[in-house]
Amino acid sequence: FAHFYHGHMDLILWKNLHAASAQLTVWPVKWLSLHADGHVFWLDKRQDAWYALNGRPTRRDASGRAGSHLGQELDLYVRVKLWE
Repeated sequence: FAHFYHGHMDLILWKNLHAASAQLTVWPVKWLSLHADGHVFWLDKRQDAWYALNGRPTRRDASGRAGSHLGQELDLYVRVKLWE
């Protein structure tokens, strides 16, 4: 379920984090759907760290000068219904 909010890369723990996402799904035919999920991540507090899934800090900047932007992710996938 966490993939819905934070994408499929699993690089970020839900700690000191803000995230935004947008999803788009189209059905060109009834048996085929195309999906695009975009995610953007940034720190809640610049002086705190970015935490990996193991709970350890990945990036820490006590001064807060490194900025809060962590990155973005784009997930693309296709679903095909083979039979009804």
